[in-house]
Amino acid sequence: AGRGAAAADPQRAVLEGRLMSLQQELDFARLDHRAAQTRSEELEAELSKAIAERTALAEELECARASSSSPPPPPPPPPPPPPPVDSEELCSLKEALEASRQEAQGELARAQERHAA
Repeated sequence: AGRGAAAADPQRAVLEGRLMSLQQELDFARLDHRAAQTRSEELEAELSKAIAERTALAEELECARASSSSPPPPPPPPPPPPPPVDSEELCSLKEALEASRQEAQGELARAQERHAA
């Protein structure tokens, strides 16, 4: 068992290092995702505010035109919605990291079993 234990220790260290690295990557991906969500919420709030201001200005303009004798021109088209945050790529990255982490944990468990035997 002495020779098998010596071979399992370096392999275990490699697997533990890989697992820690993958967990760090997953943590960073989660932080990036939270930051993107926060920014998306900020942009949605700015958009809502801008739409409210535009609506108020359009109503003021309509009132001003109604008080004059000229017929009102058609209202301007609404602004396009903001592009959605691409969370699909982030989700696939998180899934790949999680699968790789689980695979490393499985390899680590097998190495520990071999080490114990």
